[in-house]
Amino acid sequence: MKFNPSDIGDEIVSMSGTLPGETLDLKEQGIRTDGEIAYRLTIQREEETLIVLGKLQTKLQLQCGRCLDWIPWPIEIDDFCVTFEPPLATSIDLTENVREDIILRLPLRAACELDAEHRCPRSGKSYPPKDAVETPMQGGDVWQSLDKLKIKE
Repeated sequence: MKFNPSDIGDEIVSMSGTLPGETLDLKEQGIRTDGEIAYRLTIQREEETLIVLGKLQTKLQLQCGRCLDWIPWPIEIDDFCVTFEPPLATSIDLTENVREDIILRLPLRAACELDAEHRCPRSGKSYPPKDAVETPMQGGDVWQSLDKLKIKE
């Protein structure tokens, strides 16, 4: 997804199209592409700086952290933004910027949406709700111990 900076004048230039899902070059376990990356971008010049704004959209398959089934994971980025300062190259490739923005939108751990009975919609396995009461830290309240400390002035 390249453009030539010398083609960008005072007018806003629009770019739209698709990139193959393989562009993301995903090698991590538990994630795979599920279609193309659609983009709608505008490029404008502000003095010597080029500003690229737009939207990205794709769909991935992520492995659930609970049941290990594959779940569809749509990604929509409405605030894609990249700036390029001089000196500008003769050709600018946005592919790595698109890849980076999509990868940054991935969750640390994907999980299926459980139903009202805390069951997985795919496997049917039941998962107990998280306890609302947290277990106290070992060693008690450290601040109370520090409050008892007497400091000579």
